[in-house]
Amino acid sequence: METNHERTPHPLFDALLADMQRRRGDKVRNNDAALCRILDVQPPTLSKMRKGRLPVSDTVRVQVMRKFGWSIKRLDDLAPPAPAEEGQAH
Repeated sequence: METNHERTPHPLFDALLADMQRRRGDKVRNNDAALCRILDVQPPTLSKMRKGRLPVSDTVRVQVMRKFGWSIKRLDDLAPPAPAEEGQAH
């Protein structure tokens, strides 16, 4: 399993939590549970993406762009899209 910065989505979720902190302030708990609610992702799925066991899904990437207003470039810098599997249409 690759563990370098470019293939580990940890920075994405940490950056989203920091963004939530800036937007919502200290009055709201900003943690993975809150992130799951905002992105409409089950906690075990987010945990697997955070640990690099699952790639960040296209659905989550779209939710990040919609809910946080992030650009594709910013998203790709923190969590590059998963490579297409052999046999899939390009």
